[in-house]
Amino acid sequence: MHDAIAELVKREGWRAEGAAARVHYEGAGDRFAVEYYAPTMGEQTARDLYQYPSINLGVLEGGDTVNSVPKWARAELDVRLSPGVRTGETLSDMRACVDGCEGVSIADVSWSVGTAELPNSSFVEAVVSTAEKMTDSRVYRRSATGGGDAKLLRNAGVSTVEFGFGSGTVHAADEYTTVDALADNATVYTTVPFRLASDSGL
Repeated sequence: MHDAIAELVKREGWRAEGAAARVHYEGAGDRFAVEYYAPTMGEQTARDLYQYPSINLGVLEGGDTVNSVPKWARAELDVRLSPGVRTGETLSDMRACVDGCEGVSIADVSWSVGTAELPNSSFVEAVVSTAEKMTDSRVYRRSATGGGDAKLLRNAGVSTVEFGFGSGTVHAADEYTTVDALADNATVYTTVPFRLASDSGL
């Protein structure tokens, strides 16, 4: 077992699965990320999303005309890993794969190690319960890939939860939010510290 995975599985709720460390937790009120996506894409497809890296082609360019095979092409890929998967080793596997393809090479790479919060931590519970009370509907706890301030803060030792009401159009061509969503977010952000203080007996 890799050192990073071994360290993660020492924490409550984590266990090793092959080359990854994954979070598992119990309770009727808790939900896996799989359960969040299962209604729209099926359970097995949702599980596959977290079993393997996702590779998204963001940019593809090359050639001079539409009716000839280009002499060269350049692609930019966005690869996302599940929490606990070792980024460096995955990159090594990708390099080994590319090395076996004539005329193909990796020109540049930018990467970082993912971070995560336990889904049943007191911080996550405070955010979820506050949001559920406001909306009177279930709020799913799920793994979300990506960068940003949350990763920077966790790497600095600060527990961080990504949360926000929105319109369901994040990263879409017509992405937008609403005034009501902004107001609801402000209410949750204001309430959670008091909820944590109350739970801590302060």
